[in-house]
Amino acid sequence: GLIMIATAVSSDIAQLLLSNEHSLAETKAIGWKSIFNDRYYISVQRTNRSLDENLLNLTIDLGLQLEIPVVATNDVQFLTKNDYEAHEARICIAQGGLLDDARRLKNFSETQYLKTPSEMSDLFSDFPNILKNTVELSKRCNLHFELFEKNYLPVFPTPKGKSISEFFHEESMSGLKERLKGISVNEEIYYERLNFELSVILEMNYPGYFLIVSDFIRWAKENGIPVGPGRGSGAGSLVAWALSITNVDPIEHDLLFERFLNPERISMPDLILIFVLIVEMRLLHMLLASMELIKFLKLLLMAPWQQRGLLEM
Repeated sequence: GLIMIATAVSSDIAQLLLSNEHSLAETKAIGWKSIFNDRYYISVQRTNRSLDENLLNLTIDLGLQLEIPVVATNDVQFLTKNDYEAHEARICIAQGGLLDDARRLKNFSETQYLKTPSEMSDLFSDFPNILKNTVELSKRCNLHFELFEKNYLPVFPTPKGKSISEFFHEESMSGLKERLKGISVNEEIYYERLNFELSVILEMNYPGYFLIVSDFIRWAKENGIPVGPGRGSGAGSLVAWALSITNVDPIEHDLLFERFLNPERISMPDLILIFVLIVEMRLLHMLLASMELIKFLKLLLMAPWQQRGLLEM
């Protein structure tokens, strides 16, 4: 079943203990334990920060009192110890501070790197029971993630009675029909190309991807957020043009769809779209609030100290 770990420092239990609200912390912990039973743990950490040791002792006392196992954790912020200075530089850029400012509040320490099991064992060698609990907890974590083996996309909502494949086909066809209005071209070539692309996209099971991207592009345009025409290999997709994801006619410009998607080279579609993120990043808020997009949204470059961001899907 699901395991619950009350994090050190930031959990409700830790915050109550730090505020000397011991009875309320006890009540909260009892409540969590009643829900998760033997799958509820409270954690401690040692990161050379001022609150750590006091909170560690308070947490151990609470665990002993309520018979809740205490486990050792580490608040990892960067990969290696040598990354600390780069991490601090990024924090300064984000906060508008200076590295050599003696008055600057430092929320992180150089020990917050990804430690090895032996380093964690040495760190908590004076609490063998905590180490034992941590090892036992790790044995219970047996969920397998196909992290780089399979892509899990959100389910795009479709009209009642229509499959996502049917809806995707209809939207693409109607979109192309709208695009071709008022221009003199050989429509047979366009619809032949569209049907070919649709067959490839459906075979690779990516219709939801295109519908989701089309949906937020439409939302951005309707809400006055400037959107670029699209760049990279994605501009070679007639489906992307029909769905108003891109604004470049790939047939007119002799762009190849195969550079974008190819059944012989299985990979996620790579649509590069540029937005000017304005009005408190309304677009990002819409994305994260709709259709569980957090499952597959990749923010490759979204610097919080800049006015602009590059959003790559």
